[in-house]
Amino acid sequence: MNILPLKPLSILAVEDDPGDFGLIRAHVRLSGLCAKNDKEAVIWAKTLAGGLVSAQKSKPDIILLDLSLPDSAGMDTVHAMRSAHPGTPIVVLTGHDDYDLANAALQAGAQDYLVKGHFDHDALGRAIRYALVRIQLESRLRLSEVALNAVANGIVITDQHAHIEWVNPAFTRLTGYTLEEAIGKKPG
Repeated sequence: MNILPLKPLSILAVEDDPGDFGLIRAHVRLSGLCAKNDKEAVIWAKTLAGGLVSAQKSKPDIILLDLSLPDSAGMDTVHAMRSAHPGTPIVVLTGHDDYDLANAALQAGAQDYLVKGHFDHDALGRAIRYALVRIQLESRLRLSEVALNAVANGIVITDQHAHIEWVNPAFTRLTGYTLEEAIGKKPG
């Protein structure tokens, strides 16, 4: 199973500060995710609006997103990018070392949250790789769920103690039990 794209990795950095963008680009190069002389591997957008346009045109493999931009701030930034590009992983890179903000970003659809000045090229490379893997696994999980829900046979998934954790719609049609009624029970 090949997790990372076979083509050169395309990264969109939505960051208004030129110094921070330079560090991001350097960290990406040092992480080994792109050729050291590949100036096109990291695309730069200085605003959310510019990032939305760049993401639409370039179809990046991943988006590195600052939360404090001239035209957007905080969770509105994550929500706007996630809504416009639902299948593209987002790693938030921000100057705010705030647990609640990090949690909110993850709940809003970001795959990771890194604080500027507190990560190096290894940490950024790892966050990018993990985000790419996570988005692929989530996609496969959704596909499996659709398939399990579409079959005509009843399917029951239990834990190691034979307590029901999940049933598909065919099970509920065939037995008359709802998912909520079945959860925690033992088949039989």
